[in-house]
Amino acid sequence: RPQQVKELCAREGLASFDTGIQHGTVTVHVDHEPFEVTTFRADGAYEDGRHPVSVSFLDAVEGDLARRDFTVNAMAYSPARGLVDVFGGHLRCVGDPAARFAEDGLRILRALRFASTLGFAIDPATAAALHEHRRLLEPVAMERISAEFMKLICGQGAVGILLEYRDVVGTFLPQVEPMFGFEQLSRYHVYDVWEHCVRSCGLIEPDPVLRLAALVHDVGKPSCFFTDDEGIGHFYGHPEAGEPLARQIARHLRLPNAVTSELCTLVLWHDRPLPLTPKAMRRRLAKLGEPLCRRLYQLVEADMRTHSQLNMAENLDTLARSRALMEEVLQEMDVFSPRDLAVDGCDLMELGFAPGPRLGEVKGELFSLVVDGELPNSRPELLALRSCFSAAFAEARARRALARWALAVQFQSLYPSPLKGRSKLWQMSSSCASRQLPRASAAPTPTPPSSRPPAQRAASTSSTSIMPTPWTARSRPTWSLA
Repeated sequence: RPQQVKELCAREGLASFDTGIQHGTVTVHVDHEPFEVTTFRADGAYEDGRHPVSVSFLDAVEGDLARRDFTVNAMAYSPARGLVDVFGGHLRCVGDPAARFAEDGLRILRALRFASTLGFAIDPATAAALHEHRRLLEPVAMERISAEFMKLICGQGAVGILLEYRDVVGTFLPQVEPMFGFEQLSRYHVYDVWEHCVRSCGLIEPDPVLRLAALVHDVGKPSCFFTDDEGIGHFYGHPEAGEPLARQIARHLRLPNAVTSELCTLVLWHDRPLPLTPKAMRRRLAKLGEPLCRRLYQLVEADMRTHSQLNMAENLDTLARSRALMEEVLQEMDVFSPRDLAVDGCDLMELGFAPGPRLGEVKGELFSLVVDGELPNSRPELLALRSCFSAAFAEARARRALARWALAVQFQSLYPSPLKGRSKLWQMSSSCASRQLPRASAAPTPTPPSSRPPAQRAASTSSTSIMPTPWTARSRPTWSLA
């Protein structure tokens, strides 16, 4: 009993703490190392599907082992008796499977996780109960389900478990149910959508994000499916359709934002043509980064190897050439984002650019030119474009100023004196003027009306000579490096 354990510790000079005294658990410190000592016990009824209402203490270990979920967890060791395995060591529920699963619905997923990671075969009675009582997973917290499922898909036996117990997976991931048994009707495929994804999952390294990406990389196929006149199935646009579904799955599993972003990128990019030129490879590396590009190649390879043998050798050869090209480009490439440029925002502001979105646009264009190999990442070379930048910036600034003042003149001709409640209209007119630009042949920028005498202001506003030519649908002039 817990009280006896505490008395024994006090007699031996050991510190003890009541960490779970109501369940018979006492923590004992031996050489500053904590050990939990729990009295043999039997559990009462489970009313919340997880915790017993009461416990009763026992004298024999067999009774304590009988309350465990699976026989693999119902073993004990004694220096006097050795290993105590009263249930045979197979993966089956202790006692009635339905009763064990009713106590805690997560045990359904735990059984599949044990079978996947440890390679155990599930007892037939327990397997039948897993299918029959799978709905007991519905009230279980998704955080608990996510932890078990991510371990399950990384197990050595994940392929067999995911194929045999797909109905259990669909209970907590309804987004994948349309994939079950969905035939692809193509000579390039030998499996339905779900089996193709599951077998891809088994061919990739046991990394949780990669395994999940392989499992759902074709989740968008059922919604994109159509057949041509010859009855051949096609899935055009399925990566774009699958990306939002992958995001739903990641959020449903309560995955971190960084994992969600990586998962969605892998799903979105898995079917894009492989870059086979240095320029295309540099663009991909700049867009995704080296680590994600390497993981994408792993996903693409697993996807290719679970297609039919038709064109598989050719596709794998293309993949190998693209990978080799990536290694060559990485030896020379030193710019992976605008932050790696030899010039920064301060340099561009010296050219006349004000802080804001326009500054980012300029850096982005410079980055594109460097990545494409049209410019070296050299500070002198990049700053040599000063005159082009300055001229384009001055032109755009003059056009915006002309549009703002011309609209202000027109507005003041309607409302010569300030009126209450017109501030929003003034803001709207200024905003509108900054978006719509006059033609290049417009009249010179007028003097701001507020700086002229009232009489001169009235005369000038009644004249049409200062108004710009009619508005056009031209887009705003942008700077050019040509």
